[in-house]
Amino acid sequence: MKASGPVQTGDTSPVTAVIPCFRNATTLRRAVKSVFAQTNRPREVIVVDDASDDEDTEVLLSALEVEYGDLVKVIRLDSNGGPSGARNRGWEAASQPFIAFLDADDAWHHEKIALQMPLMLGPHGASISGHPISINTFFMCDANVDVEHLARPLRIGQLLFRNQLPTPSVIVKASLQQRFDPSRRLCEDYDLWLRILMAGEFCRYLPIPLTTTFKASFGEGGLSEDLFAMEQAQAGVYRGLVADRLISMPTYAALVVWGWVRFARRVAISKTRQPLRKLRREC
Repeated sequence: MKASGPVQTGDTSPVTAVIPCFRNATTLRRAVKSVFAQTNRPREVIVVDDASDDEDTEVLLSALEVEYGDLVKVIRLDSNGGPSGARNRGWEAASQPFIAFLDADDAWHHEKIALQMPLMLGPHGASISGHPISINTFFMCDANVDVEHLARPLRIGQLLFRNQLPTPSVIVKASLQQRFDPSRRLCEDYDLWLRILMAGEFCRYLPIPLTTTFKASFGEGGLSEDLFAMEQAQAGVYRGLVADRLISMPTYAALVVWGWVRFARRVAISKTRQPLRKLRREC
């Protein structure tokens, strides 16, 4: 029997797209347009403004409310709490059974929802799913791809040593009890994905890049200090798992050692990018 292809639900899917933003006036419209360009678009779009203090963002948010009407709900937060709080607020306000996350400076492939939702539906549907992302390019994707054949389970051990779930790739069941930790400003997504899997939920991974980001996956600013902060934050995630007795001390030690190896590699790669960035600025 042939595995199922893209979900067919007319022109909408039972999904709420949650887009947090903070001073993203130059990119937010592109993100929202990518949602409405979906062949099976979400039934609800929630933009959560994390207390942006620039006039350009407010003008754009007001324009989106006029342009899309009831199709886009804008939530304006009184104080900046970081991406965790903004995503949680959108999650709480969602009316649909599935949540798809998108960052304000990224964009979805137009077949993302149609191709990914079959992984979430049915008696064996996943609680969480994701896919890789591409950088500065849109992947040419066959809408008739057999996603059931390509998708694979993502196990805890795989996720511990490498975060394979970029946030704008992820769809989750809205009914999950776990949420983003508002005390974390970095690696808050990684912490949540791990805790979802460690609670026994099923994750499926589709190895097709259905989201485009317009910046490098790490070290975009060329600052090793930023990479160091990311590595420290990831180690903090592991310490939290140890404290909650979700991983053992030997596992924690192995992850920390691997983290420093990864950090050294990323610093080296970031340094090789600096001359290229400088050349692009001068051209």
